[in-house]
Amino acid sequence: MKQTIICCLLAIPAIFSAQAPPQQDALGFVVFNESKVVGLANAFTQEQYAWRPAEGVRSVGEVIAHIASANYFFMDAAGIAIPEGVNWKSMEKDITNKGDIINELQNSYSFITVQIATMSDEQLGDMVTLPFDGHYTKQTVLFLIVDHISEHLGQLIAYARMNGVTPPWNEGDK
Repeated sequence: MKQTIICCLLAIPAIFSAQAPPQQDALGFVVFNESKVVGLANAFTQEQYAWRPAEGVRSVGEVIAHIASANYFFMDAAGIAIPEGVNWKSMEKDITNKGDIINELQNSYSFITVQIATMSDEQLGDMVTLPFDGHYTKQTVLFLIVDHISEHLGQLIAYARMNGVTPPWNEGDK
């Protein structure tokens, strides 16, 4: 029994050293959700992009553009230079065409996946300033990106169902 306990204690460092770094986990979530968001973005018609559930609530197109905008916002907040010509602050209102929104969405995902993949372990502890109360690190920004995308993916699923659009990954499960 004593030998079993000693062996277990000796194995603990190996278990922890085998864990993936946070940026790798965040990247996995981002890529997984990207396929769903882009799939839903393509499933809506151009006309449905203007649909909104109530006055004062984001339309389908605005939600999708908001996801793209926020992808850039979080990288900008983390001190990472965003691509030249990207105006994340007005993207949601400036882009209304389905094809243009999807293109910007895909560009934003391409940008953040490269940035997340190249973020070093040492950078994760760097403090960043966000327009929310609290203290944040670059690692927190990774968690916020994942959370934000998931939040709006859920919103898009609800919008899709309200418009008779079946999420592509549920085709055949009606």
